[in-house]
Amino acid sequence: YQGQPVGTSPQVERVMSQSGEDFFRESYLMETVNWRTTVELNTTEAMNPLQVLEGKFLGIASFIAIPILILLFFAIQYVIQPLGELQRMAIRIKEGDFSARNTISAEDEIGTLAKTSNLMAEAIEERTLSLERVASDLQKQERELRVHHDLLNTVIHSMTDGLVLLNFQGKVTLSNKAAGPLLDII
Repeated sequence: YQGQPVGTSPQVERVMSQSGEDFFRESYLMETVNWRTTVELNTTEAMNPLQVLEGKFLGIASFIAIPILILLFFAIQYVIQPLGELQRMAIRIKEGDFSARNTISAEDEIGTLAKTSNLMAEAIEERTLSLERVASDLQKQERELRVHHDLLNTVIHSMTDGLVLLNFQGKVTLSNKAAGPLLDII
């Protein structure tokens, strides 16, 4: 026995034997006889239960992970991708591309939503084209009215006879230059 004071706890060491094997070594002091007892355990044998347990955990994790990955594949394939396509369609419509349509052909709730979205996009496109045609017609009519208004004003102001137009309250709403003496009387 070489000097470990009585009452100290044993120390665990990792040592290499002369044959190259790796060991855990722990020494105990037996106080009654003042002897030291050394216990050695091959590290491969000591770690074997942990490696078996690690293998079991990996097996269980693999057994659980494979079905989860399969479920994720189907979730991505049949839910996330179609919803992403619907979102891209909505963004295109918001940006003014009313010809945007989706290509989803599923027969589930997402397919129904996709068909409804296509119908909505078609209705928006039709109404937008109709409003554009009406706006174009109104602009054309406004230009024609402006031409007629300018022509009428030219005729009225070039007349040599006086012209006065009164409203129902008797106030003058229109007159030409020739009506100046008449307006002084009124």
